[in-house]
Amino acid sequence: MKSRKRAISELIAYVLLISLAITMAGIVGAWLRFYVQPSKIKACPEGISIIIADYSCDSANINITVQNKGLFNISGFIIRVSNETIFMDQLSFVSFGLAPNALYSGSFNKTKYGKITEIQILPFRKQDGETVYCGKAVISQKTTPDSGCLS
Repeated sequence: MKSRKRAISELIAYVLLISLAITMAGIVGAWLRFYVQPSKIKACPEGISIIIADYSCDSANINITVQNKGLFNISGFIIRVSNETIFMDQLSFVSFGLAPNALYSGSFNKTKYGKITEIQILPFRKQDGETVYCGKAVISQKTTPDSGCLS
């Protein structure tokens, strides 16, 4: 009879020990959740969309017209170009404000690149004092022979 009482008291001790461990883990987990706040990752809104409305090249410059077709203002964009030897290189960093449906036209020196085979535009926004690049809104345009960029 004595051995039976001892077995029950050991079982109760294990149940209490496991309950205490689970309770402590819950308390520590709740404390850590409020103590260590995950930083918010800055991202562009889903409604960011730009297009290359027009482009042409002459011997020294590339002329580009970009239109904001999205729902939000953009702060500017980066123009990248590629040719037969360079995959993608930054041609220009354009910083300004472009409202929805607004157009931006600019002329950029392309003498360093020669024949341009592709144009890429990466928009960005200023949010909470930081520059946030809109990677999901990147557009690329292969150039055509009649644009003058391949000669």
